[in-house]
Amino acid sequence: MALISQSDIHMCDDSGDFAIESNDDTHVHVAAPLDRSSDFVVNQQMVLEDFAASSVQSQTLNSLPLRLRRPVIPSTVWERFRRFIHDLYIGQQLSLDEVRQRMKEQHNFDATEQMYKKRLRDWGLRKNYTQPQKLDAIKQLREAPSETRGNLPLRVNGVPLKERRLWRPVMRKRKPVILAPRPSPLYRGNPRSRLPPRLRTPSPQRLQLQLGSETQTIESLLRYTSSYNSWYLAQSQIKARYGWTQQLRQVFHGLRTALSLLRRNDSMAFGLMNRSCSGFHALLKSQPFQLMPEVLIFKDTLHFGSRDWEIRQSILKFFASLANTTLGVSHPITNFATLLLNIDWEHLDSCFGLYAELLLDQTKSVRDDSVCTKIQLTIMDIFRASGQFGAASRLGRRLWHANPLDNPVLTVERSLLIETAVRLAIYAGEYSKIEKFLMQMLSRSIVLNGKQNGDHPGIFACAQLGWLYCHMKSPVKSEKFFRLAIEGALQHGGFEVLIMLANLETVLLSFKMNKEAAQARIEYQHVWAQLDEWRLDRGSQSQTDFVQSQI
Repeated sequence: MALISQSDIHMCDDSGDFAIESNDDTHVHVAAPLDRSSDFVVNQQMVLEDFAASSVQSQTLNSLPLRLRRPVIPSTVWERFRRFIHDLYIGQQLSLDEVRQRMKEQHNFDATEQMYKKRLRDWGLRKNYTQPQKLDAIKQLREAPSETRGNLPLRVNGVPLKERRLWRPVMRKRKPVILAPRPSPLYRGNPRSRLPPRLRTPSPQRLQLQLGSETQTIESLLRYTSSYNSWYLAQSQIKARYGWTQQLRQVFHGLRTALSLLRRNDSMAFGLMNRSCSGFHALLKSQPFQLMPEVLIFKDTLHFGSRDWEIRQSILKFFASLANTTLGVSHPITNFATLLLNIDWEHLDSCFGLYAELLLDQTKSVRDDSVCTKIQLTIMDIFRASGQFGAASRLGRRLWHANPLDNPVLTVERSLLIETAVRLAIYAGEYSKIEKFLMQMLSRSIVLNGKQNGDHPGIFACAQLGWLYCHMKSPVKSEKFFRLAIEGALQHGGFEVLIMLANLETVLLSFKMNKEAAQARIEYQHVWAQLDEWRLDRGSQSQTDFVQSQI
């Protein structure tokens, strides 16, 4: 699979706004110049120029209008003044009008703006950065070691590089196109520290607060998030994906299910884990908006213990390494994942809360209601993962009011709203209302003989009822509805069947129904067989081992 090219990555300037910079530079076709130097004699001759239309070509020459054309200044004369023009335009960074005025006053050399533009183009003198120049400079900055990155002696167009100009968009087909993401302030360093001492403004003495390393790490992580999200929300050149994509579902649902299998010592966990991790590269390539929040939520262990924490850390290290290879060391996602590794579980809830507040603040500038809803669903997941069920419930009520749950069309966003409603009802112990709603939803999907007809709303409703009855301590009903969901999902196949089977086994084992769990593994062993190619111990009989351990 191909890595992301730099031309595929876009970013805003340092302020987060678009600062348009045209890539046309000085490509202007001009008329001939005039020299008025002391050693150059100008022939002040009136020259006739025929610009009459073809329809009146029969007119006599005497009837044609006259136009004064200035004679051509020889290249030898331009070359004589080339070093002066270069020093003024490039060395001193004067504007073209200022260059013309200086040359006229100091060297008695007078030429029009168009004449200068043509000559500057011929000499290859420019101030604007071209797209190849920007990409080359960005590449050198990214490949440089972090300790020397701020002091690289890079020069563009004969003058020291102005790094801030690299992140401005260029115009392509009359639309702004951003060549690369703007790095975090940590990457760029403090520009004040690079000023000579005489140019620094003295700062008043003030109390300095010493922040702990964990606090500094969280603040840095939030800065990368803010930078990346601001860029993402301003995109018009890429296919922005704000919702819960199929790729995200397969990767992160697969990883959570694999950890669940591992907690019960099921060796099939490693095959599912490897398969899920194989989807990281595609996610880094497509960069859905919810990728960074899902990585953050995956860090949460829900108090499963130190072994679970270590495994999650190993997976995140792999993700950070792959992001470095795919996106580069300076990309916000790479730095986000690297910083996340350094946050311990004691400070994770604080990080979750600050991250959710940042997203909530950024939704205020979103005008598209559907995009705003998708981001708020992400925020609800973060609140729930960090144990802030009250905040998740309040946000959920606002979303349910704007997006009624009884809408018969099951979109991805509506399914996430219903799933969150079920989880919050389970947390609050309010089962009857959500049970009635799911039953009404299911009534449209079950045929007279009680079998599943295979439509997605029915499959979804059965799976949610399975979890609901599990928490209501009703194992028979829970197993029944999980099996109905599996029956419907088998009509379509795909990754979801495997997740549902793992959930069914988890529920059966939680009720000490070990024999029923072993029977389910045997019954659906053809589904589990799809993980064999992802296991490193292909010679062992993992399914047989699981069955024997439960009998």
